[in-house]
Amino acid sequence: MKELGIRPWLTLRMNDAHFGLEKTNFLRADMYYEATAAGETIGDRYGIYTHCYNFCHSRYPNAVRNFIAEALNRYDVFGLELDFMRYIYCFDYINDPECHKVMTEYIRSIRRVADVAGEKWGHPIKLMIRTCRDPKDSLDFGLDIKTLCDEGIIDAVVPTPEGIITDSGLPVEQWKTLVAGKIP
Repeated sequence: MKELGIRPWLTLRMNDAHFGLEKTNFLRADMYYEATAAGETIGDRYGIYTHCYNFCHSRYPNAVRNFIAEALNRYDVFGLELDFMRYIYCFDYINDPECHKVMTEYIRSIRRVADVAGEKWGHPIKLMIRTCRDPKDSLDFGLDIKTLCDEGIIDAVVPTPEGIITDSGLPVEQWKTLVAGKIP
């Protein structure tokens, strides 16, 4: 790909909740059942997202970071997309309104992993966040995009509507104001 001038990226769904209301599914890893038994999911009040891993109380974030480190050290890529829209529910945000602090530190740690891999490959590895269509919703769900931009942790942000293909009402001006001068 590099010989053709293509700069590949990896993308990773950060907390996929398919089959959320099913007790079992052949697609789930053992860690899912262990986390559910240990109370490391976000809880019953979240409907089909009940079984999403809780990033505050789970071994899952460390497993994801280790997977990212392995992938970035195995493949010479130019970027990594952290896709939080499949699904954004990473916390019991109703009971933990400060969850964005945990996620900000977690994404800082992924930035460090990407920087180490970039040194190995001899070029920077960019970091992109795919998040909610609305900046306030992103923060409420635990993604403090402003801080991530202010600190230079992420290189791109992609606001995305959930469950629909396009959104002509996407608050573009709010996003432009939020990231102005912080993302190239």
